[in-house]
Amino acid sequence: GNEDAADGQDDADPYALALDLAMLNADALLKQLEHFEETRDVSAIVSGMGHFIQDASVQEMGSRSIWFLASDDDLQALIAREDGIEAVLAAMRAHPKISAVQEAACAALSNLAHYNSSNQVRIAAEGGIERMVEAMKVHPEVGALQEHGCAALADLASNTAVGHGKIVAAGGVERVVAG
Repeated sequence: GNEDAADGQDDADPYALALDLAMLNADALLKQLEHFEETRDVSAIVSGMGHFIQDASVQEMGSRSIWFLASDDDLQALIAREDGIEAVLAAMRAHPKISAVQEAACAALSNLAHYNSSNQVRIAAEGGIERMVEAMKVHPEVGALQEHGCAALADLASNTAVGHGKIVAAGGVERVVAG
């Protein structure tokens, strides 16, 4: 009975406890993000990004973690279910002038859109096209951002449900040509 409950507490996942503590400190969360990436704990990454939306370092690292994890086709749907697309777009909205955040976010969206039609539709519906085009306009000197933005726009353009009109209307063609 009670002895089992006490034993269960001793066996608690130290990283779950660490996440609770990290919610009090962005630097502590940054140290945990690598573990969350290794264990594919998308929920913890998205939660941390949401809690520290104003911390550009957390947003960059969280977006980088999602970028890395989204390279696995099997994880793309999980990331979408855990609101990873929205977390990346929120990072972009919160830090439009921070090129490192924008680059990591464009890379994450590129991987999330790659051969995944439901993610493509969701990215477009959530304003992802406009966010990426704006990032490409604001940071024309960041080659990697331009590359990831172009790749994501190409994946989105391949989906007839997204429609080319949205990409054209957002200025995506000009950004691809300029990029």
